Amino acid sequence: MRTFAKVIVLAVVALGATACADRKEPAEKAMARIENELNDIRADAQKYAADQLQATEATAARMKADLDKKEYGSVLATLPEINQQLRELHTTVQGGKSEAEAMVAAAQDEWNDLNTSVPPLVEKLQARVDELSKSRKYPKGMDKAKFEEA
Repeated sequence: MRTFAKVIVLAVVALGATACADRKEPAEKAMARIENELNDIRADAQKYAADQLQATEATAARMKADLDKKEYGSVLATLPEINQQLRELHTTVQGGKSEAEAMVAAAQDEWNDLNTSVPPLVEKLQARVDELSKSRKYPKGMDKAKFEEA
């Protein structure tokens, strides 16, 4: 009877080890995918969605700690949460990039407008300055004292 109990205990231990091994590989692959995805988006996310990035990184750190503790079930159970966080992070970053590109385009348009309208004004101003420089008289309503004050 004791040998039967030993066989049962060994079978349970073997099944438990097999179950852990079955979860280990998917958990490790999921963690590697998450870390790669975070590394790919981190620079842009720091610009456009720093708070969301911080929350997503906290979830990833929790998963990494569970993986280190060999709590593979917990890692796999957290996958839907972090996948949702990553989708939202990607969406926010794309929105931020689009908004930034629109702002750059608007600034470029404004620069082009100024680039065409300001040079003629500068030329007119320079012509007037040249005209006044050639004249030996003060402008109307101006005398030497007022000129030196200005």
